[in-house]
Amino acid sequence: MAEIESLRSHWRSALLSADAALKATDPFLAPNSRHELRKHLSEEYAPTTQLLRVYAHDEGIPAELGEPFLPRARARLLLRLPAEVTGCVFELDGVLVDGDSLHRAAWQRAFDELLEEKVESTYRRVAAPFDPTIDYTAYLRGRPRLDGVRAFLASRGARLPEEDVLALAERKREIYLRLLAERGIHPYDGVRHYLERANDAGLVCTVESASEHANVVLALAGLARLVVEDAELDPVRTAAFVARGSEPPEGFAAVVVVEPGRLGSLLLR
Repeated sequence: MAEIESLRSHWRSALLSADAALKATDPFLAPNSRHELRKHLSEEYAPTTQLLRVYAHDEGIPAELGEPFLPRARARLLLRLPAEVTGCVFELDGVLVDGDSLHRAAWQRAFDELLEEKVESTYRRVAAPFDPTIDYTAYLRGRPRLDGVRAFLASRGARLPEEDVLALAERKREIYLRLLAERGIHPYDGVRHYLERANDAGLVCTVESASEHANVVLALAGLARLVVEDAELDPVRTAAFVARGSEPPEGFAAVVVVEPGRLGSLLLR
């Protein structure tokens, strides 16, 4: 599915860019020229879409997964969301991207560098070292950095001066940004396709994240154009997509619990 998703998404982006370019030049083109360019674009769309449909069929997946765009009604049927839903809010890490692996690595390095020295000099020893799987999930995931540091320290019966808590949180931020630059970040397979279909369906899509770098992550993952920043959505008309293990939110029209990397599979049900 990943390969056809990439092909379809690139073709969709190219069509949108070409359409935007034509709109920008409309005031400067003669009507005949404008008509010919739009006709040429339409002529390219049909055979390319047919090729993508054939590719999807050969891969044994629904033909809709190969089409760059879908009519609103077909897109809504494909998403299988309640009729009252007009928007979607997605958790960033664990639903759209595998950001948790970078956060875990950054926290572990930060604690390895600073926590041991500070805590051991004050409390002689730490009861147990930082566990990137257990401790990250229990005390850090989804929390602001300072709150996460305090929660982890409390779990070990330790307490640092506030300036050391600030230093540790800042060090984690530095390490995370370096790892982000070095490794990059990519959406899970099927994520871009799901967001595109939600856009086709006329749904407003936005992202929920405790990270101050969410917009940077979305841009690096190539998802920024598919979501609206700081969108004000009415919960009773919104579907919330959360990673398994997160606290399900209350008061939303629908709550969809997603296994990491499985958002795209919802289109194959």
